[in-house]
Amino acid sequence: MKANGERFFVSVGIGPISAPPSSRSYNAARVNAFNKALLDAKAKMAEFLSQEIASSAAFLYSERAGTAPISPEAALRTALLDAEARDSLLYKLILLIDKKLDDALKAEGYDAAAAREKSDAEAERLRKRADALLATETFIREIRSGAALAVSGLQAFYTVETQHGDNGEVGVVAIWSPKLERTARAFASGKAVPVKAQGKKPIREQLPAEPEKLLPMFGVYQKIDENGDCVLVSFGQASAISSTSASQRAAYDKARLNAQAQIREFAGTAVEVARIEQSAETSRSFAGEDVPEYTDFSRFEQFQRSVAEKMVCRGISTIKTWKARHPVSGEFVYGAICAWSPAQADAARSMKDSGTFKNAESPSSRSDRSIGFGEAGDEDAF
Repeated sequence: MKANGERFFVSVGIGPISAPPSSRSYNAARVNAFNKALLDAKAKMAEFLSQEIASSAAFLYSERAGTAPISPEAALRTALLDAEARDSLLYKLILLIDKKLDDALKAEGYDAAAAREKSDAEAERLRKRADALLATETFIREIRSGAALAVSGLQAFYTVETQHGDNGEVGVVAIWSPKLERTARAFASGKAVPVKAQGKKPIREQLPAEPEKLLPMFGVYQKIDENGDCVLVSFGQASAISSTSASQRAAYDKARLNAQAQIREFAGTAVEVARIEQSAETSRSFAGEDVPEYTDFSRFEQFQRSVAEKMVCRGISTIKTWKARHPVSGEFVYGAICAWSPAQADAARSMKDSGTFKNAESPSSRSDRSIGFGEAGDEDAF
């Protein structure tokens, strides 16, 4: 809870950078790492609000004595090898085909006969092992959890990029509050945000002047401009695949597209998360052995997804582009900062309604190191 009594929700997400610093795709992997971290934060919020959990456990104990009964497969094999079957034409054809196959495999360095002998020996070993089995204990446990929720108004309040271990990671502290939720609804509906705050500096003056300080900044931040209006400011990044001017222009365009998409995602995404954990163990006691044979198995899987459906977005503008060399990869990072406010949305709507514009058809080093900390969000803005 804030000092003024307003409530808010904090969710922390971490995303690993998958590509090594020496890779040409390292900077792109950094952007992916932030998106993974934000998705993790959204998933945790969805689980906090509404999560279904199920678990099950089972224990089985069995014991036996005597010789194991012959299996149907073993009985069939015995019947095939009896004297009458050996005289049949079918059996002779099978032997001929097997010999030709064995000869072909032996020419390639594989001795099928030796493999069969080894297989038969292993089968015999397993049969004797089964005959010696006295008792079996098996325990199985499974946990499943899942959540599906529409999340809107979740912004990055603080981001950090660190280099440690293999490739590094990006962390995000995400914030949700009723004030941010109102802005998200205003963006989605096109209606103005009803609450104003005390005016601050113009948005451009609230941004770091040095491009290097923008390297660890990702995602959407709500800020308050000089008029007291809430403004969504989105920080997008991208990399160029070459040093040509065309590739650099494309990098700025990709960064701008990332920033625009983040504003759209702030307005609302459908979040799904599922996790499953399974564990099992078996203890088997054999005749003539003092120590039981122990085996275990474990499995863990998790799935996270967020989807932002197509939405008409009016009034998003680019307020700054920047370029800085990353201290780890040594490659340039290209950035674009986009902004949206109700005033800009109204201006775009008025311009479109009063003009002749029409919608067109849309086509379908490895030591631990801190790269930097993004500037924290504005507490008054959320």
